[in-house]
Amino acid sequence: MISKILNLKILILGITIPLMSCGDGGGDGGGVKVDLSSSPTFNAVDPSGYGKVGIAAEAGSKPRFATLENRLYAPSEGGLTTFDISNPKEPTKVGSIPVSGNIKSLFLDGKRLYISTENTLYIYSLESPDKPIQLGEFIHKESNTPLVASGPKAYFTTHSGKGWPQGGKENQLYTLDVTLAGQIKQISSFPMGNPQGLAIVGHRLFVCDGTNGLVELNVENPNSVAQVGVVADEICLDVILLEKILVVSGSLGVTQYDLLAPNLKRLSRIETTSIVSPIPASKN
Repeated sequence: MISKILNLKILILGITIPLMSCGDGGGDGGGVKVDLSSSPTFNAVDPSGYGKVGIAAEAGSKPRFATLENRLYAPSEGGLTTFDISNPKEPTKVGSIPVSGNIKSLFLDGKRLYISTENTLYIYSLESPDKPIQLGEFIHKESNTPLVASGPKAYFTTHSGKGWPQGGKENQLYTLDVTLAGQIKQISSFPMGNPQGLAIVGHRLFVCDGTNGLVELNVENPNSVAQVGVVADEICLDVILLEKILVVSGSLGVTQYDLLAPNLKRLSRIETTSIVSPIPASKN
Protein backbone atom coordinates (compact mmCIF):
# COMPACT_ATOMS: atom_id res chain seq x y z
CA MET A 1 0.00 0.00 0.00
CA ILE A 2 2.76 2.45 0.92
CA SER A 3 4.51 1.90 -2.39
CA LYS A 4 1.25 2.59 -4.26
CA ILE A 5 0.81 5.90 -2.46
CA LEU A 6 4.40 6.94 -3.10
CA ASN A 7 4.26 5.89 -6.74
CA LEU A 8 1.19 7.95 -7.55
CA LYS A 9 2.28 10.95 -5.48
CA ILE A 10 5.59 10.99 -7.34
CA LEU A 11 3.79 10.77 -10.67
CA ILE A 12 1.45 13.61 -9.75
CA LEU A 13 4.37 15.75 -8.64
CA GLY A 14 6.08 14.98 -11.90
CA ILE A 15 3.06 16.36 -13.71
CA THR A 16 2.47 19.45 -11.59
CA ILE A 17 5.93 20.75 -10.71
CA PRO A 18 6.95 21.54 -14.31
CA LEU A 19 3.64 23.31 -14.84
CA MET A 20 4.06 25.33 -11.65
CA SER A 21 7.54 26.41 -12.65
CA CYS A 22 6.13 27.99 -15.81
CA GLY A 23 4.01 30.50 -13.91
CA ASP A 24 4.98 33.83 -12.43
CA GLY A 25 4.79 32.46 -8.91
CA GLY A 26 1.74 34.30 -7.74
CA GLY A 27 -1.99 34.78 -8.10
CA ASP A 28 -3.62 33.12 -11.09
CA GLY A 29 -0.43 32.98 -13.13
CA GLY A 30 1.02 29.91 -11.41
CA GLY A 31 -0.63 27.54 -13.87
CA VAL A 32 -1.96 25.10 -11.24
CA LYS A 33 -5.03 25.31 -9.03
CA VAL A 34 -5.71 22.62 -6.43
CA ASP A 35 -9.38 21.96 -5.69
CA LEU A 36 -9.83 19.71 -2.67
CA SER A 37 -13.54 20.24 -2.48
CA SER A 38 -14.44 17.16 -0.46
CA SER A 39 -11.18 15.77 0.86
CA PRO A 40 -8.77 17.59 3.19
CA THR A 41 -5.66 16.29 1.44
CA PHE A 42 -5.07 14.94 -2.05
CA ASN A 43 -4.49 11.28 -1.20
CA ALA A 44 -4.56 9.23 -4.38
CA VAL A 45 -5.31 5.98 -2.59
CA ASP A 46 -7.62 6.86 0.27
CA PRO A 47 -8.99 10.41 0.08
CA SER A 48 -12.16 9.65 2.04
CA GLY A 49 -10.63 7.58 4.81
CA TYR A 50 -11.70 4.22 3.46
CA GLY A 51 -8.75 2.51 5.10
CA LYS A 52 -7.80 -0.87 3.68
CA VAL A 53 -9.83 -1.67 0.58
CA GLY A 54 -10.28 -4.71 -1.61
CA ILE A 55 -9.92 -3.54 -5.23
CA ALA A 56 -6.38 -3.88 -6.52
CA ALA A 57 -4.63 -0.99 -8.22
CA GLU A 58 -4.50 -1.29 -11.99
CA ALA A 59 -2.42 0.25 -14.72
CA GLY A 60 -4.05 2.70 -17.07
CA SER A 61 -4.75 1.69 -20.65
CA LYS A 62 -1.90 3.73 -22.15
CA PRO A 63 1.33 3.08 -20.24
CA ARG A 64 4.30 1.77 -22.19
CA PHE A 65 5.68 -0.35 -19.36
CA ALA A 66 4.43 -3.08 -17.02
CA THR A 67 5.76 -4.72 -13.87
CA LEU A 68 5.28 -8.23 -12.52
CA GLU A 69 6.97 -9.04 -9.22
CA ASN A 70 10.62 -8.06 -9.80
CA ARG A 71 10.47 -7.82 -13.58
CA LEU A 72 9.81 -4.73 -15.69
CA TYR A 73 8.72 -4.94 -19.33
CA ALA A 74 9.33 -2.01 -21.65
CA PRO A 75 9.30 -1.34 -25.39
CA SER A 76 12.66 -1.27 -27.11
CA GLU A 77 13.73 -0.81 -30.69
CA GLY A 78 12.06 -3.63 -32.59
CA GLY A 79 10.57 -5.39 -29.60
CA LEU A 80 10.07 -5.82 -25.86
CA THR A 81 12.83 -5.82 -23.25
CA THR A 82 12.71 -7.45 -19.82
CA PHE A 83 14.59 -5.98 -16.86
CA ASP A 84 15.33 -7.43 -13.43
CA ILE A 85 14.46 -4.70 -10.92
CA SER A 86 15.17 -6.71 -7.77
CA ASN A 87 17.70 -4.01 -6.98
CA PRO A 88 16.03 -0.75 -8.09
CA LYS A 89 19.38 1.04 -7.95
CA GLU A 90 20.93 -1.36 -10.43
CA PRO A 91 18.31 -2.74 -12.85
CA THR A 92 19.71 -5.31 -15.23
CA LYS A 93 18.57 -6.37 -18.67
CA VAL A 94 17.38 -9.97 -18.72
CA GLY A 95 16.55 -10.30 -22.39
CA SER A 96 14.44 -9.04 -25.28
CA ILE A 97 12.03 -10.45 -27.82
CA PRO A 98 11.02 -9.10 -31.24
CA VAL A 99 7.53 -7.63 -31.59
CA SER A 100 6.23 -6.62 -35.00
CA GLY A 101 5.06 -3.01 -35.09
CA ASN A 102 5.56 0.03 -32.91
CA ILE A 103 4.42 -0.72 -29.34
CA LYS A 104 1.85 1.84 -28.17
CA SER A 105 0.86 0.45 -24.78
CA LEU A 106 1.11 -2.53 -22.43
CA PHE A 107 -1.50 -3.97 -20.07
CA LEU A 108 -0.99 -6.74 -17.53
CA ASP A 109 -3.84 -9.04 -16.47
CA GLY A 110 -2.56 -11.76 -14.18
CA LYS A 111 0.28 -13.43 -16.06
CA ARG A 112 -0.98 -12.33 -19.44
CA LEU A 113 0.72 -9.33 -21.01
CA TYR A 114 -1.33 -7.46 -23.63
CA ILE A 115 0.61 -5.43 -26.17
CA SER A 116 -0.99 -2.85 -28.45
CA THR A 117 0.77 -1.76 -31.64
CA GLU A 118 -0.47 0.34 -34.56
CA ASN A 119 -2.84 -2.31 -35.89
CA THR A 120 -2.38 -5.46 -33.81
CA LEU A 121 -3.13 -6.61 -30.27
CA TYR A 122 -0.84 -9.34 -28.95
CA ILE A 123 -1.18 -11.60 -25.93
CA TYR A 124 1.96 -12.95 -24.27
CA SER A 125 2.31 -15.43 -21.43
CA LEU A 126 4.51 -14.46 -18.49
CA GLU A 127 4.44 -17.86 -16.83
CA SER A 128 8.20 -17.74 -17.35
CA PRO A 129 8.76 -14.06 -16.50
CA ASP A 130 12.15 -13.85 -18.20
CA LYS A 131 10.86 -15.31 -21.46
CA PRO A 132 7.51 -13.90 -22.61
CA ILE A 133 5.85 -16.29 -25.04
CA GLN A 134 3.34 -15.13 -27.65
CA LEU A 135 -0.03 -16.82 -27.27
CA GLY A 136 -2.08 -15.03 -29.89
CA GLU A 137 -2.79 -11.87 -31.85
CA PHE A 138 -5.73 -9.85 -33.16
CA ILE A 139 -5.28 -7.67 -36.24
CA HIS A 140 -7.40 -4.55 -36.74
CA LYS A 141 -7.26 -1.54 -39.06
CA GLU A 142 -7.05 1.34 -36.63
CA SER A 143 -4.15 3.06 -34.88
CA ASN A 144 -3.79 4.29 -31.30
CA THR A 145 -5.71 1.58 -29.44
CA PRO A 146 -5.74 1.88 -25.64
CA LEU A 147 -6.75 -1.45 -24.12
CA VAL A 148 -7.69 -3.18 -20.88
CA ALA A 149 -8.43 -6.82 -20.11
CA SER A 150 -10.23 -8.69 -17.37
CA GLY A 151 -10.35 -12.47 -17.43
CA PRO A 152 -12.02 -13.74 -20.63
CA LYS A 153 -12.70 -10.28 -22.09
CA ALA A 154 -10.53 -7.50 -23.46
CA TYR A 155 -11.61 -4.03 -24.54
CA PHE A 156 -9.97 -1.42 -26.75
CA THR A 157 -10.97 1.91 -28.24
CA THR A 158 -10.28 3.52 -31.59
CA HIS A 159 -10.80 7.19 -32.37
CA SER A 160 -10.88 9.49 -35.36
CA GLY A 161 -8.21 11.80 -33.98
CA LYS A 162 -10.46 14.85 -33.66
CA GLY A 163 -8.63 16.96 -31.11
CA TRP A 164 -5.99 14.28 -30.51
CA PRO A 165 -2.95 13.02 -32.45
CA GLN A 166 -2.55 9.56 -33.99
CA GLY A 167 -6.18 9.10 -34.87
CA GLY A 168 -7.77 6.65 -37.26
CA LYS A 169 -11.19 6.64 -38.92
CA GLU A 170 -13.55 5.13 -36.35
CA ASN A 171 -14.83 6.07 -32.91
CA GLN A 172 -15.62 2.72 -31.37
CA LEU A 173 -15.28 0.53 -28.30
CA TYR A 174 -14.50 -3.08 -29.21
CA THR A 175 -15.04 -6.13 -27.00
CA LEU A 176 -12.94 -9.24 -27.58
CA ASP A 177 -13.27 -12.80 -26.34
CA VAL A 178 -9.76 -13.76 -25.19
CA THR A 179 -10.70 -16.98 -23.39
CA LEU A 180 -8.50 -18.83 -25.88
CA ALA A 181 -5.55 -16.54 -26.51
CA GLY A 182 -4.77 -18.35 -29.75
CA GLN A 183 -8.32 -17.78 -31.05
CA ILE A 184 -9.21 -14.20 -30.21
CA LYS A 185 -12.69 -13.26 -31.41
CA GLN A 186 -14.44 -9.91 -31.69
CA ILE A 187 -17.73 -10.03 -29.81
CA SER A 188 -19.11 -6.56 -30.44
CA SER A 189 -18.44 -2.89 -31.16
CA PHE A 190 -20.08 0.11 -29.55
CA PRO A 191 -20.16 3.58 -31.18
CA MET A 192 -18.68 6.44 -29.17
CA GLY A 193 -17.81 10.11 -29.64
CA ASN A 194 -14.01 10.16 -29.61
CA PRO A 195 -12.81 7.56 -27.07
CA GLN A 196 -9.38 7.39 -25.49
CA GLY A 197 -8.24 5.66 -22.28
CA LEU A 198 -10.38 3.20 -20.35
CA ALA A 199 -10.52 1.22 -17.11
CA ILE A 200 -12.62 -1.69 -15.91
CA VAL A 201 -13.83 -3.04 -12.58
CA GLY A 202 -16.32 -5.88 -12.60
CA HIS A 203 -18.97 -5.13 -15.22
CA ARG A 204 -18.29 -1.38 -15.08
CA LEU A 205 -16.19 0.00 -17.91
CA PHE A 206 -15.11 3.65 -17.77
CA VAL A 207 -14.09 5.34 -21.02
CA CYS A 208 -12.60 8.78 -21.54
CA ASP A 209 -14.73 9.89 -24.48
CA GLY A 210 -13.10 13.18 -25.42
CA THR A 211 -15.47 16.13 -25.25
CA ASN A 212 -18.24 13.80 -24.04
CA GLY A 213 -16.34 13.41 -20.77
CA LEU A 214 -15.97 10.31 -18.60
CA VAL A 215 -18.53 7.71 -19.68
CA GLU A 216 -19.56 4.67 -17.63
CA LEU A 217 -20.74 1.58 -19.51
CA ASN A 218 -22.28 -1.67 -18.29
CA VAL A 219 -20.54 -4.51 -20.15
CA GLU A 220 -22.13 -7.46 -18.32
CA ASN A 221 -23.64 -8.49 -21.65
CA PRO A 222 -20.98 -7.72 -24.30
CA ASN A 223 -23.62 -7.97 -27.02
CA SER A 224 -25.69 -5.27 -25.37
CA VAL A 225 -23.28 -2.67 -23.99
CA ALA A 226 -25.21 0.16 -22.32
CA GLN A 227 -24.23 3.64 -21.15
CA VAL A 228 -25.27 4.12 -17.53
CA GLY A 229 -23.61 7.39 -16.58
CA VAL A 230 -21.42 10.28 -17.65
CA VAL A 231 -19.46 13.14 -16.11
CA ALA A 232 -19.08 15.74 -18.83
CA ASP A 233 -17.26 18.64 -17.19
CA GLU A 234 -13.95 18.27 -19.09
CA ILE A 235 -12.25 16.67 -22.07
CA CYS A 236 -10.99 13.30 -20.78
CA LEU A 237 -7.80 11.63 -21.92
CA ASP A 238 -6.99 8.70 -19.64
CA VAL A 239 -8.29 6.97 -16.52
CA ILE A 240 -6.86 4.50 -14.04
CA LEU A 241 -8.45 2.45 -11.29
CA LEU A 242 -6.70 2.82 -7.95
CA GLU A 243 -8.35 0.90 -5.14
CA LYS A 244 -11.86 2.39 -4.92
CA ILE A 245 -10.91 5.59 -6.69
CA LEU A 246 -10.86 6.56 -10.36
CA VAL A 247 -8.05 8.94 -11.27
CA VAL A 248 -8.70 10.84 -14.50
CA SER A 249 -6.36 13.01 -16.54
CA GLY A 250 -7.69 15.53 -19.01
CA SER A 251 -8.11 19.14 -20.03
CA LEU A 252 -8.58 20.42 -16.47
CA GLY A 253 -5.81 18.41 -14.82
CA VAL A 254 -5.95 15.37 -12.52
CA THR A 255 -9.28 14.44 -10.92
CA GLN A 256 -10.33 11.79 -8.40
CA TYR A 257 -13.79 10.18 -8.38
CA ASP A 258 -15.40 8.02 -5.71
CA LEU A 259 -16.09 4.67 -7.32
CA LEU A 260 -18.53 3.64 -4.57
CA ALA A 261 -20.94 6.56 -4.91
CA PRO A 262 -24.24 5.79 -6.73
CA ASN A 263 -23.20 8.40 -9.27
CA LEU A 264 -19.54 9.19 -9.81
CA LYS A 265 -18.67 11.78 -7.17
CA ARG A 266 -15.72 14.11 -7.62
CA LEU A 267 -13.46 14.00 -4.59
CA SER A 268 -10.69 16.38 -5.60
CA ARG A 269 -8.91 17.94 -8.55
CA ILE A 270 -5.52 19.41 -9.34
CA GLU A 271 -6.34 21.95 -12.03
CA THR A 272 -3.77 22.93 -14.65
CA THR A 273 -3.66 25.20 -17.66
CA SER A 274 -2.59 22.34 -19.94
CA ILE A 275 -3.97 18.94 -20.82
CA VAL A 276 -2.35 16.35 -18.56
CA SER A 277 -0.66 13.37 -20.12
CA PRO A 278 -1.70 9.79 -19.23
CA ILE A 279 -0.77 8.82 -15.66
CA PRO A 280 0.34 5.21 -15.09
CA ALA A 281 0.33 3.60 -11.66
CA SER A 282 2.34 0.64 -10.47
CA LYS A 283 0.52 -2.56 -9.52
CA ASN A 284 3.17 -3.31 -6.90
